[in-house]
Amino acid sequence: MINGLEASITHLDMLKEVTGMEYCTIEIYNLASTGNVVLTERLDTMYREDDSVIIDYRIMGALEVRDGKICRYTDYFDTVPTAQAFAHLFDRVS
Repeated sequence: MINGLEASITHLDMLKEVTGMEYCTIEIYNLASTGNVVLTERLDTMYREDDSVIIDYRIMGALEVRDGKICRYTDYFDTVPTAQAFAHLFDRVS
């Protein structure tokens, strides 16, 4: 679990180191809210420094807001494309 601004920045730094991600864009397809919960359907695209695409993620997200701050943020996505895109980063067991 990533908790807080400092941990979020550390996580993004780790993503850059491991994947080469320089930046990410987010295209929101659908957005719904009720009470303090927000649901998103979106496409997140990770890019390298040369603007080439690393991977596209189709994501469903859930955010809960309390006292004007996000207190829960969860993304749901198919892990198979991620595993395929980054298989070269993992040690394989023979």
